[in-house]
Amino acid sequence: NRVRMNTVLDFQVFSAIPFTEYHPDIIYNENRPQPPELDINKNYGHYDSTNFKHISFYTADYLKARKKIEDVIPLVKYDKDIWKLTPKSQLAEDSPYYLYTRNGIYNMFVKNSKAHILRAVEPSLRLRHSLETCVYCRNQVEFNDYCTRMQAFNLATRSQLGRLILDYQAHVAYPRSEF
Repeated sequence: NRVRMNTVLDFQVFSAIPFTEYHPDIIYNENRPQPPELDINKNYGHYDSTNFKHISFYTADYLKARKKIEDVIPLVKYDKDIWKLTPKSQLAEDSPYYLYTRNGIYNMFVKNSKAHILRAVEPSLRLRHSLETCVYCRNQVEFNDYCTRMQAFNLATRSQLGRLILDYQAHVAYPRSEF
C-alpha cells in the first residue's frame, strides 16, 4: 500500500530502498544460524541506498520518459527487431545507448522525466544477499569503482569484517584451531 500511495500519475515515481542481507558466510555461524525469514537488524543487513532496482511508476509516465530517448534507444515492438534496430556502433562502452542500458529505468526517469522521484526505505522489502557481478568497462572508471565499492559495502559490518580477519589470523598462527 505504501508503494501505491507514493506513486502519483504525472507527478511522482517511487523508488524503494530495500533492506539487504549481508553475506551469509560472514554474518552467520554455528552459534547464529541463518533464520528462515530475514529480520531487520543491523547485524544481519542494512538499508541499501545504492540499490535502484525497485521502482514503481505508471505506464503513462514511463512512455513519456521513454519517448524522449527514442533517438538513442529505439522502441522495439518484437524481440527479433532488437538487433536490427540497434546499430553496432551504439554498443561501444562510451555511447549514450550503452550508458542508458547499463544504468536502467531509474536513471531514465532522472534524466528524461518531469516527474519527481521519491526514494524511501521500505521495511517490507527484504532482500537476501546476492553476489553482484561487476562487468568492467575500459572507459567507465567511475562505474567500475562504484561497483567494487558496492560489493564491499554489502559484505558485512566493519566489526564483523574485523572479527573475520582476526579469526583468519588466529587460524594462520595456530593451524589446529577451527576456522
